[in-house]
Amino acid sequence: MKIDFNYNIDFKELKDIEKETIKVDDKSVLFIVDINNGFAKKGALASPRVEAIIPNIVEAVEVSRDANAEIIAFTDSHKKDSVEFNFYPEHCLDGDVESELVDELKVYEKYITLIKKSTTNAFLEEETQAKVNELVEKGIISG
Repeated sequence: MKIDFNYNIDFKELKDIEKETIKVDDKSVLFIVDINNGFAKKGALASPRVEAIIPNIVEAVEVSRDANAEIIAFTDSHKKDSVEFNFYPEHCLDGDVESELVDELKVYEKYITLIKKSTTNAFLEEETQAKVNELVEKGIISG
C-alpha cells in the first residue's frame, strides 16, 4: 500500500488488504470513532480527510451488521465549559448537530450502540470500558 506525505491513500488497495486479513464474525466489534458532523462535515475541526473515509466506514458497518457483529460508535459531545476547549476550538457541543453521527451512518442507527464522549480518548469513558470488557474478543477500530 502506498501512502504519500500528503495523506493520499489508495483506499482500494487498503480495502483488498482488509478483505484478505480481517474476518468479521459475531465475536467481532467494530468501533467507529468520531465520525460525527463536527469532524466530517462542518465546524471548527471538520476535515475533508475525515469526510473522505465515510464510504469505507459505511462498508465496514454493513459487513459487521451482516456478520451480527457488535457496532459501537463514539461521538464527540462536550458541555460548554469543557476543559478540552483550553486546547481546541469549541466544537461538538452536546445537543448540537456537530455532535451527531454523519447522515450516512444514521441509517444504521438500530445496529449501532452510540456512546457520547467528552475526552480525546474514547476508551477512557466508563461506558466504553464496561462495553469492551463485556464484548470484545476481536475488535476493529475505524475513524
